[in-house]
Amino acid sequence: MLTGRIHTATDSRLLAELRAGSRTAFDSLYEQYKKDVYLEASKRLHDPELAKDITQDVFTSLWLKASEMQIDNLPGYLFISIRNKVLRTIQRQDKFVPISDLLQDLIANKERPDQDLMYKELLAAYEKLVADLPDQQRIIYKMRYTENRSPEAIAEILGLSPKTVRNHLGKAISTLKASLMLIQIIIYLSEKH
Repeated sequence: MLTGRIHTATDSRLLAELRAGSRTAFDSLYEQYKKDVYLEASKRLHDPELAKDITQDVFTSLWLKASEMQIDNLPGYLFISIRNKVLRTIQRQDKFVPISDLLQDLIANKERPDQDLMYKELLAAYEKLVADLPDQQRIIYKMRYTENRSPEAIAEILGLSPKTVRNHLGKAISTLKASLMLIQIIIYLSEKH
């Protein structure tokens, strides 16, 4: 994972060569980091195809902007680039960040004394929201976002058409979206204080 990687002397050398226009340096960086970039994007989006697109976008951007940037921490740069591209993708598709990502961020950010309480309250609020969904929507939503199954796999398991599954997901997401966005805003604001 990118968060565990450290910027190396090799990274610095390859970045200097990349700034000079070296395709070989770019290829080396791509081979070293493509799996980590993909995994990070995939973890946030839960969609392999979108994660591939984000990976390509991150490296395309690195190639195009290399000559004008001084990167001192390549894993950090890639992590931020992924995060920004994921957020733009979510906004463009009018999706929300899965609650599991919010919960993981709370778990990872334990330096604040109220993090445990916020985590428990967030989890309880989320579980209540999901529990209040109509039965079919709740089942499909959990299969998609808890079990990480594709709409096609859910359709096959439940004997429904993929379109019906997507319709139920859309309705569930619409129902949860306002509440989840409010929770995200509360977390964001609480992190700023």
